Amino acid sequence: WTLLSTFPEPFQDAQGVVVGNDIWFMGGFIGNYPGTMSTHVWIYDTDNDTWARGPDLPAPRASAAAALVGSTIYVTGGFSPTQTVSSTLALDLNNQSAGWQQVADLPAGRNHFAAVSLGGYLYAIGGQSGDGDIRTDQAAEDPQPEVDRYDPSTNTWMVVAPLPPYAGM
Repeated sequence: WTLLSTFPEPFQDAQGVVVGNDIWFMGGFIGNYPGTMSTHVWIYDTDNDTWARGPDLPAPRASAAAALVGSTIYVTGGFSPTQTVSSTLALDLNNQSAGWQQVADLPAGRNHFAAVSLGGYLYAIGGQSGDGDIRTDQAAEDPQPEVDRYDPSTNTWMVVAPLPPYAGM
């Protein structure tokens, strides 16, 4: 293990996306749990062990999911300061001056879930709805946990094959 440069501010529940040799962290909570929800975007340069600010999200968001599809970073779902959200944001890395753009909403708003890029699509997988004592883990309690696929070429989401039912541990 090698100690690298420290975070520019303590954060948690931020979405991370690898872009080349950089790692982008978007939103999250600043400080110890529960912290203050953030719009900050931080970029860690793995070649130079340095941090830089990226274009802030338009509104605070945490516990979302994010992935790089082509040259666009997508951040979807998560928490706003008042609720679980279904909105999806896109940042075209070839036109960062345009900022984050709202695209089609995720069909089922959720948080603490995964996103992956595959075949030019963005997939949203599993997760939970609600927060604290009032939450539902999709994989644990939903008989057919939802998997959604976003098509950037048509700006549409569709439900695809669900996760298998949770079998317990």
